[in-house]
Amino acid sequence: MSVISNYGSMQARIAADITNSQVGTADVQNAIQDAIAEYERESFYFNEVIYDINNPLFVTVVGQEYYPDSALATQTLPYIADLVIVQGGVNRYTLRRWTQGWMTDTAVTQTWRGLSTDWCYTAENIRLYPIPDNNYQICLDGVTRFTNLSGTADTNCWMTDAEYMVRQRAQAIIYGTLLRNKPMADSCNTEAQRGWVKLKGETAMRKSSGKVRIRSYF
Repeated sequence: MSVISNYGSMQARIAADITNSQVGTADVQNAIQDAIAEYERESFYFNEVIYDINNPLFVTVVGQEYYPDSALATQTLPYIADLVIVQGGVNRYTLRRWTQGWMTDTAVTQTWRGLSTDWCYTAENIRLYPIPDNNYQICLDGVTRFTNLSGTADTNCWMTDAEYMVRQRAQAIIYGTLLRNKPMADSCNTEAQRGWVKLKGETAMRKSSGKVRIRSYF
């Protein structure tokens, strides 16, 4: 079995496993990209990002309530877990997340300014409340989207840590949509799910404290 370490070796392994003349290089590449797209919105130990005051998501503008995706420092963010506001470059506060409805009911006037304490995501915008009265760094905890793979030597964690899951899901896509082979598609999907469970298990294990607390109810 070949060792998968980059985009090219992933393609070669899938082509070797399927061995069907109907399946071309472009088909394999598309299936890999589609498989990654299905998983990249989920949180795994290898695609999480943590807040960094030296690399904020954005900096607030006095009097500006909404911040569109296009204004963010990174365009590769599919999921935000928490936002952290930094006051004076020192103090860090986690913002409370609400719905757009709650924000609209609460932010009854645009004249109220201050250190933001709440936020929501709506219509591809981050909305802050109160409306900032100064320039604050906004950092994040969330999930990052890696740069798309292109060259055969390109690699990222989808080609290493998650290669089994991605490879099996890509093969399921090929069998299901191109070759119309449902039994093989189902088999590959089962293996992809096994890979997903293992990665989620490892993610949970790495985050766990490893301690059990005994509580008395007497």
